[in-house]
Amino acid sequence: MKVSYQDKDFKKIIDFMTLIGVSSFNVAHLLGKDEPDLDDSPFYNKIDQSITIPDSMAEEAIKYALLHEIGHHLEAIKNRFTDFWLHQSGRARAEDIEEVMQEELNAWVNAESVAHTLGIKLGPKYKEFKTQCLKTYQDIYDAQIKEQVNPLNMQFKKQGLKR
Repeated sequence: MKVSYQDKDFKKIIDFMTLIGVSSFNVAHLLGKDEPDLDDSPFYNKIDQSITIPDSMAEEAIKYALLHEIGHHLEAIKNRFTDFWLHQSGRARAEDIEEVMQEELNAWVNAESVAHTLGIKLGPKYKEFKTQCLKTYQDIYDAQIKEQVNPLNMQFKKQGLKR
């Protein structure tokens, strides 16, 4: 996806990223990465303070994703970015799910605040995008929790216990 940097909203967002210290923004082909659940998802890298957006996204979705990833950057600045939500295995720990979901919500709240500050209007398509993203995270985490809980259920059954 070629992004139109002449678009006034993109210009505002990119200028704002520079102002708050996001080191780089990249639209890249992400399929084939090592993170199977995150292959085609935008992400913020706290270590180098960069944002990467998959090239498969539509231009409008890129705007929304950028605002959201800026929200993560703002959380990192406030030292509220969750470093520990992924194990080395790349799997979310059941006990961290609540914090991860709160971080995602905080990033969306920050995104809306940034959009308001920059005078970027967010309409129904933004709300649909946000809802779908949150649902995707919830689905991933629900599956991982289920996977983590199933062995526990098997152990209880072997011992003739009920949970």
